[in-house]
Amino acid sequence: MLTTESMDQQGYHAGTQPSAFVEAENSKFALVSACGARSTADLRIDHAMQAEWVPRNRGSSLIVLQHLVVHYTKAAPMEAIAGARELVACGSFRDSQLTYTFSDELTPDPLAEARAQFTFCGQAKPEFHSCALLVAKDDVATAVQIRGTSPGSVRSEITRMIPTVVAALNRI
Repeated sequence: MLTTESMDQQGYHAGTQPSAFVEAENSKFALVSACGARSTADLRIDHAMQAEWVPRNRGSSLIVLQHLVVHYTKAAPMEAIAGARELVACGSFRDSQLTYTFSDELTPDPLAEARAQFTFCGQAKPEFHSCALLVAKDDVATAVQIRGTSPGSVRSEITRMIPTVVAALNRI
C-alpha cells in the first residue's frame, strides 16, 4: 500500500486509512470496475486493501487519489491486466462515485518491475476527469485512480505518481 510517508512527500494526506475491502452483495472484488462486469482474474481475488488520499493543496484541480491492492489465488498478473483492459474496452469505467466514458490509453514507459501495466483515462460529465494506472507483479496487482476537474492535471498526476506506486508495489 501507499504509505503516509510516501504520500506526504507527494503532497497528499489520508482521506481514508488503508482498510480491507469487504465484499458485499452490490460490491464485489474487482481490479477495475467497468460496465458492471468482472474479469475471470477478478473471480480469483482473495484479499483486497483500499485507501483514499486527498491533495493537501485545496486549490488543486485534483480531487482524490484512490488506491486498491489485490491479491490473487492462481491468477497471473498478465491475466489480471488483460482482463481489466477487456472490461474497459466496453467504453466506461467507475471509481467510488462516478462513471467515466473511456477516452484513451496512455503509454508511459514500460516498468521493469512490473509484469503487466495499463494506464487509461476518461471523462464523467463535462467537469470530472479520471486516469487510472494498473500494475501487476507476481500474485498482486494495484490500481491507482485519480479524479480531478482538469484532464491535463489528472494525466500529469498519474504519470508523476508512477514511481511512488511502483515503490509501494515492490514493498509488498
